[in-house]
Amino acid sequence: FPDSERHQIDSLKKVKVQNNQGRLIPLEKVAFYKRERSYSMINRQDLLRVVRVEASVDTDKITSLEVNRRLQKNINIKDQYPDYSVNYGGEQEDAQSSFTDLVISFAFAMGVIFAIFLVYFNSVTTTGVVMGAIPFGIAGVLLGLMLHGKPLSFMSMLAIVALSGSIVANTLILVTFTEELIKKGQDLKEAIINAGAIRLRPVLLTTVTTVIGLLPSAYGIPTVNHFVQPLSLSFAWGLMFATLITLVLCPLLYMMKEDFLAKFKNRHQS
Repeated sequence: FPDSERHQIDSLKKVKVQNNQGRLIPLEKVAFYKRERSYSMINRQDLLRVVRVEASVDTDKITSLEVNRRLQKNINIKDQYPDYSVNYGGEQEDAQSSFTDLVISFAFAMGVIFAIFLVYFNSVTTTGVVMGAIPFGIAGVLLGLMLHGKPLSFMSMLAIVALSGSIVANTLILVTFTEELIKKGQDLKEAIINAGAIRLRPVLLTTVTTVIGLLPSAYGIPTVNHFVQPLSLSFAWGLMFATLITLVLCPLLYMMKEDFLAKFKNRHQS
């Protein structure tokens, strides 16, 4: 039907249709019409009717993940309409998919790092000591996000993956230097104390300079970048927390490891 005629009721009335006798008669002879409001389009997905609500976000003021978090907290459609369901798509859907991929990548990276250290040290327990500080880095990230009221976003997860390498580097410095001192003839306790004292300054300086470099973007100086801020904030807090814990935990774990191996060896010999 021509576009010019589609909204003319008289034109529709005169449309010829075939009756049961095979004759063409005007549509108005067998039908009536009335004006009603109706949907111009009905969207369906998986055979279910859907209504899509789309909006753009000013990323200079807030992230889309934060908007969705507030919507989920303040709008309870399920309570008012139990038969309805709400799905959050767009960037949140992409982020959830990316989360899964990132977790798999993180697990793979940890496996590769563990394998490399296992070959290098030829010891499962020493490798465990080196990688033992990683959970504390994750705890530092979660603490920093909680104190600043930030959600665990994709960029925060990315910071955890990157942070793990820096944490392992610090513990690796302490462990390898401790083993070098033991090989030179120092006893276990003396080697651990000397390694901590000698390597304290390099580890702290590396951490402090990294954190200072991250502070402007982490705290929005001079302006807040909501895309980069979660990564910088997570990395800075995770690195600070993990470094402080590592300086105490790593020597402790190494001493516990040596004591355990010594007791196991004595028991096995007896």
